[in-house]
Amino acid sequence: MLGLDLIKRCTLKAQIIFYGEVGNTTLAAEDLPGRSVPVYAGTAPWYDNFTLTDKSEEIAHVLSPLPYVPIIYGVGLNYKTRVNEAIYPLCFTKSLEDVPFSEELHDMDYEGEFCVVIGKALKNLKEGEDLDSYILGYTGKSFDKFAPLGPVIASISAVLDTTALYLKMTVNGEPRQSSSVGELIYDIPTVLRYLSRGVTLQPGTVIMTGTPAGVGASFRPQKWLKDEILGIGKIKNKMVLY
Repeated sequence: MLGLDLIKRCTLKAQIIFYGEVGNTTLAAEDLPGRSVPVYAGTAPWYDNFTLTDKSEEIAHVLSPLPYVPIIYGVGLNYKTRVNEAIYPLCFTKSLEDVPFSEELHDMDYEGEFCVVIGKALKNLKEGEDLDSYILGYTGKSFDKFAPLGPVIASISAVLDTTALYLKMTVNGEPRQSSSVGELIYDIPTVLRYLSRGVTLQPGTVIMTGTPAGVGASFRPQKWLKDEILGIGKIKNKMVLY
């Protein structure tokens, strides 16, 4: 859809929020503050006025690349390393709601996922229909329910073959999940056709395509999570009690 590679949503030292083009880099989000990047004009990547300018700004903080998500669709049990093939994709949604977290919550799990970001309203996708005009790009997700997204949106021009991407999840440096996106039972066209049957997928909608084998069952707070998809970027999360 866009002539972009990897875009990040950032703040200046003056706390002004902007989208910047970081280019084809594998740097983690925490390595980007202090770097100068070209700035996009416009409010969101799926609007027609979203264009790259000749202006550059220095990054102070890296934010989620999606300031607002109308709805999140999740596809469960979608990796061959986890389950036998099902008849239909197992889907669920994540609504816009607060997530309570207290000392009474003893068991939490982690998972990394490859995510598709919709850039144009999509309904009743047909077999063989071109997806390029509907997909804004791809991003990553880690830690179930909390669903942090990022660190960038990689455009379809930057990721020509999604099956060549590799997803890794580490906890305190220990590998927990590792799989090729090509191991998906239901590929992206199949998932989008299924979800768009009689339903309009609005711009900004995120589809989480599933998580590979290696999900833990007894994760405790005070651990670092680092989710990485080669070609898209890395997310690192620290769980703390408030």
